[in-house]
Amino acid sequence: SAEQTTYTHTYGPSNGETYYYGVQAYRSCSVFGEIYNQDDAEGYPVTAAGTPVTPSLNNAKAEGLSSAIQVSWEVKKGTPRGYYIYRNENGGGYTRVATISNSSVLKWKDTTIKKGIYYQYKIKPYVENSNEKVFFGKAVSTGTAKATGTLSKVKGVSIRKNGKYITVSWKKNSLAVGYKVYRKKGKGSFKLVKTVTSNCYNDKNVFKGKSYTYKIKAYYDNYKYDSRRKKYYRDSIVTSEYSQQVSMKRQ
Repeated sequence: SAEQTTYTHTYGPSNGETYYYGVQAYRSCSVFGEIYNQDDAEGYPVTAAGTPVTPSLNNAKAEGLSSAIQVSWEVKKGTPRGYYIYRNENGGGYTRVATISNSSVLKWKDTTIKKGIYYQYKIKPYVENSNEKVFFGKAVSTGTAKATGTLSKVKGVSIRKNGKYITVSWKKNSLAVGYKVYRKKGKGSFKLVKTVTSNCYNDKNVFKGKSYTYKIKAYYDNYKYDSRRKKYYRDSIVTSEYSQQVSMKRQ
């Protein structure tokens, strides 16, 4: 009747299937146009509660960029609600590193990597039913990839007096594993005095009236893959160029 403004679909909905509904007025039993498919319906899709048909993906890739890795994939079947992205380092266990809640996004850039390490990714699509219960499709894996750019030299090096000590600090390089601190006393030669993972060094081995000069190198462990043994191994340590030098006299 013309007064009825609601409709309940009680016959036919199956778990996981999506139905499209539209509303159209009519007069004298003559319908002005008919709705044949979901493209014609001016409404929203509604999924019956239950287990929906999960989507599937293919063509997952990982591409090494200068300071990141770009991951991409394609939707083979279905319409995901979003994606979970997992990552492993040098063939280790997988950890979830990102959640994408937009089905139209088909690539993601990983900027939280380090130089020298092989990374591999899995992308797992997910959907929700009308009760917002999440169901996952099968994860698809990428190949391995590394960052390709060189390790830039340490920047922003500064020096200050710290009581009886001297503290040297610098800007953190996100691609580095750690830093090598070199020091010379007076007019002597530079020697490696400390390897640190933080972006500062507190030099306690300084003497009153003596001058000290410092410079820093960032470094990373470069890994390679042994296809015969099917394992990753540390091949070498790669360092950046020296930073600018900073000097101070211990008072």
